[in-house]
Amino acid sequence: MKYFSIIVVFFSFLPVVTSGQVSTCCNTVSEIENVLNGSWLLTDSNGSKRIDFNTANSKSSTQMFSKNNDEWRAIDNSYAGIAIVNKNGDFYIVYDRNGLPIRSLIKEINTSKLILQRSDGKQSILLKNKKE
Repeated sequence: MKYFSIIVVFFSFLPVVTSGQVSTCCNTVSEIENVLNGSWLLTDSNGSKRIDFNTANSKSSTQMFSKNNDEWRAIDNSYAGIAIVNKNGDFYIVYDRNGLPIRSLIKEINTSKLILQRSDGKQSILLKNKKE
């Protein structure tokens, strides 16, 4: 019984993680928007795809770009309005694609790295584009 009490006390001091979200910089929607704003490179595209987040005004949006011959071009039909929402302590990016809401969990965000997880579990890793 003595060991059981020690284990209970030990685990009561560990933080409770509800969904595995890791955020090293942001605790509010406003903080997330500030860090998210700008250009991010998709790591699984060898630097040939970029997502720009514009969260600096009241109508936040995102646009995807593809690099061809050292020139960035917007990908057709990739523009979407977005909102950052906090649901039970987890932050999501909610995309509005022609009236269809799509939601990605922000698994990790800091000033240089962003990890998004779709509802099917697939994760995308993005790195802040320093050459904006």
